[in-house]
Amino acid sequence: MLHRRLKTGITPIGGRVCTVPAQAAANVKAIGSVSTLSGRDENVTRLSLGRPPSRDQHPNSTSSCYTKVTQGASIVHAMKKNGFSLLELMVTLAVASIVLSVGVPSFRAVIMDNRLASQANQFVTSVNMARSAAVRYQRNATVCASANYDAAVPTCAATTDWSNGWIVWVDKDRDAATDANEIISVYGPLNTSSTFTSTGLGAFTYNARGFGVAGGDDLTMCDDRTGETGRMIRVNNVGRTNVSRQGCG
Repeated sequence: MLHRRLKTGITPIGGRVCTVPAQAAANVKAIGSVSTLSGRDENVTRLSLGRPPSRDQHPNSTSSCYTKVTQGASIVHAMKKNGFSLLELMVTLAVASIVLSVGVPSFRAVIMDNRLASQANQFVTSVNMARSAAVRYQRNATVCASANYDAAVPTCAATTDWSNGWIVWVDKDRDAATDANEIISVYGPLNTSSTFTSTGLGAFTYNARGFGVAGGDDLTMCDDRTGETGRMIRVNNVGRTNVSRQGCG
């Protein structure tokens, strides 16, 4: 009611009508907690909760008029400061969508890079484990691709596809076949988006001195991205490994 009457220049004060110049009422402005009332020949600035202006400052109106007008302007201003507008909400959502559109793909790339690095490190660990077991047991130890890694006694598979998993075992009884007490470690399939293949070997065997028996080979690990995002694991004739970036098609 106060806000509507300010536009007409009539303000109800304690049950009576107080006349305020229409131009002065239309120019009420609130700045923080300070309200300014300006008219044709008058300019009064006061704290909304402070002492009302004297008649000398504004002889044409009573002090109660100015008290109510300035307090009402401050209340209207305080109400405007609460919350946020639809335009501000739309701008915030637009900025958030831009940040997400840029950040999410980058974050996905980081996750996939870390996954490839972790999988490559697992294979390097398994090769080192086989070499160590061969020296420890003084028997041939093998890391080989396996199609039944989850069997009670997993076996090697004659394949160059390592993405289905692999095993590390030592041939303690020298019968060239895996037994339950010969399995050292088992590795499950890679992520469904990853591929892991070798050039020609499906197994790497090491003798009692830790040297390779069947020579070396290169293995390539990729995911569903293109470009230089994959990993190439090179296993040399001695058994040492090296991991580098590899382009994937």
